[in-house]
Amino acid sequence: MNEPIRHHFIPQFILKNFCFSNHGEVRYYCKKRNVESVANTRDVFMERNLYRDEINSPNDPTKIERDFAEFEREVSLIVKSKLLSEDKIILNMEEDSKLRLFFCIDGFSF
Repeated sequence: MNEPIRHHFIPQFILKNFCFSNHGEVRYYCKKRNVESVANTRDVFMERNLYRDEINSPNDPTKIERDFAEFEREVSLIVKSKLLSEDKIILNMEEDSKLRLFFCIDGFSF
């Protein structure tokens, strides 16, 4: 099994909403180089091995990434089906809790 290496601190399901081309490209500002650039969503707002944890999970260092990826998938479905496709947003308590928790956890990533 391939281990996940590229971990996006801004999820791709969010970035894809800002694409300006059919090739998945977004414009972004690179603060370090002080320049605006264009890149594919796969290549921006990510860091290698961001969620890798060899200290707490030496036998399974990618556990956090896999668990977070599953949670991200659930949240992306809520965002797509409820937030982006409806005129009126109605969330049940579980959906609301998942969104709050996801964005809270994601906010600590960077």
